[in-house]
Amino acid sequence: MHNPSRLITLMLLTMLATPAVADSLKCPDNIKKLPRLVAEQGEVEPSGVAWDPGSQWAIGVSDEASIQALFAFDPKAVRPDNTIRAIPLLTPAQVKQFNPADLEGITRLPGGEFVASASLGLNKGKPRDTILRFALKPNASQPPVIDALRKVSPAGGMHAWLTTTANPPWDKKFSAMDGESGINVEGLAASRDGHLLFGFRHPELSGKPLVLVAKEEANGALSAVQWRKLKLQARFEEGGILGIGKEPLGVRDMAPIPGAAGNGYLVLLGASGSGSDLPFQVGIWNDDQDEIRHVGTLPPGFRAEGITVLDRKQETLRLLLVSDKKGLVMTCEAVLTKR
Repeated sequence: MHNPSRLITLMLLTMLATPAVADSLKCPDNIKKLPRLVAEQGEVEPSGVAWDPGSQWAIGVSDEASIQALFAFDPKAVRPDNTIRAIPLLTPAQVKQFNPADLEGITRLPGGEFVASASLGLNKGKPRDTILRFALKPNASQPPVIDALRKVSPAGGMHAWLTTTANPPWDKKFSAMDGESGINVEGLAASRDGHLLFGFRHPELSGKPLVLVAKEEANGALSAVQWRKLKLQARFEEGGILGIGKEPLGVRDMAPIPGAAGNGYLVLLGASGSGSDLPFQVGIWNDDQDEIRHVGTLPPGFRAEGITVLDRKQETLRLLLVSDKKGLVMTCEAVLTKR
């Protein structure tokens, strides 16, 4: 006869010895072989990307106040010289009218329109707070063409609204600081109900990345719905050494996960400031909780600024990522565990 207590002990030891199933990320090992984005005006340095499943084109943003502030590219159309053509979507007149300086994030809304956001911070005391909304014209002949371009902005400007009306949780000193020392929004995603989620590279709160959930009203203004202070799972690598100490992680981009239960998002994370040796990492956040689960770490040298989902097959996501260093384009595979 089996000894029940011994059997239970063996079962517990087996469970402890079995590694927990975790999400995983598979990316190319050698970034030297990755294609890069180029335009007629030269190399493109993307700062965000979103995928349009209808046209099968990627729509990117860059932080240049030029016709390349918004651009389109086909990630499959790699030319013999290992480049991908980036096609500007703005006219010089639109650049002058809308001033798309420092665009950092872009997302596709559930209805098919796009929203692109600047960093919403200050540069030499002047706000860079443009938020643009637009559609793509039905266009059998490629590439896409922009339609119905307009600004989304509260009265008084987005930076002023963010630092006052939205009741931010950070110390007031950050609201008046320039550049990376102050406000720096780099991530943007849309929920299923059309709310906009702004992911902050800086400031963060004691190592917790910040996300603002906002709603666009019928008159085009924004209203703050909720501030989220996110906790990083222990598997994240944190604390890259700087000359002045350790550097926390901040949001570099966000992307909704199609088919996720509730609202699920990929979160691209990198050092909150500059000069850190922290690697760029990918996590998953479901908005019914505060923790970001660790999925994987990107190859060294790939300075990731944008992430989006190309397609999903069961629990496997095919991802598109862009780097602002040399305009590199990379596809990865994320395998998710059921929770």
